[in-house]
Amino acid sequence: MKKGDRIWLIAVLGLLILTAVISYIYAGLVKMEAGLERRRQNEEKQEAFNRVPQYRGSIGGHGEYRLIRPVGVYVDEVGNVYVSDAGRGRVEVFSASGEHMRSFTPPGRSSDSYLYGIVKRGDNILVADAGREVVFELGFSEKAREVVVKDKLGTVRPGAVVIDGKGQTILSDLKGHRVVILDEKNRVLKSLGKKAGEPGILQYPHGIAVDTQGRLWVTDAGNRRIQVFDARGKVKFTVDGTANGGRPFVALRGVAVDELGRVMAVDALAGVIRVFNLKGEEIFSFGRDLKFPMGIFVREGKIFIADTGNGRIQIWE
Repeated sequence: MKKGDRIWLIAVLGLLILTAVISYIYAGLVKMEAGLERRRQNEEKQEAFNRVPQYRGSIGGHGEYRLIRPVGVYVDEVGNVYVSDAGRGRVEVFSASGEHMRSFTPPGRSSDSYLYGIVKRGDNILVADAGREVVFELGFSEKAREVVVKDKLGTVRPGAVVIDGKGQTILSDLKGHRVVILDEKNRVLKSLGKKAGEPGILQYPHGIAVDTQGRLWVTDAGNRRIQVFDARGKVKFTVDGTANGGRPFVALRGVAVDELGRVMAVDALAGVIRVFNLKGEEIFSFGRDLKFPMGIFVREGKIFIADTGNGRIQIWE
């Protein structure tokens, strides 16, 4: 090989090696930067996870639209707040700024009526009437429809009502001491729990929430615990609030899971919201001047609490 050819070959090889080294260093820098970004995001997420919510105000209505005994609360995608008011026997709708927008009165109200959980399914509002043992489907343009849910175990006395990730309607049954999952025709598809004290057995289940894994968190008020069911209806674990020196629950009511994976359980008699991670470990608690709170709903970082005894919806963030 001629001297000139050797020099050219060495130059080419050197250039290839230099290019490879630069590419390796660049890939390493990109990987390191991505790792730092993931670390930063994880730190921000952890900081947000551990941050105690702050009180932002309340919605109570005025005059004839003043809330008397709000029990259930739901917030839609645009921020409108739907409240089941057991005191007036109707549903009140407020804008995100707290202005009253509309009222819905279920038909045939009687002294036995007790409005409880509330949720939107499509364009309609579902509100549970525990006193009359029906679920009302209220439409903005259609007439209200009564749905009586029953099976061989009896008629459901609905408390909480939620929609899971599959679009299924789920009710707590305050009389049958169970949770029922309905099909599209409002027939009982599956039933979880029955009265007694063993794991998986419920007594006065009041609140239901669905977490990111599709599990059901049920506030088992009569047994003073939260039970967590998997998608097959089997109990994964229970939470009684006493782990790591915590206090026992007093009177559990509503429960919600936020976008960060924090489980927020309402302890009504204690007047506090207790917050857990998805393993059931308590993180912190919060609350301010709450008087027998019952319902709770979370959306986009905001927490809406039915402060039942004070006739208002508290907002935290």
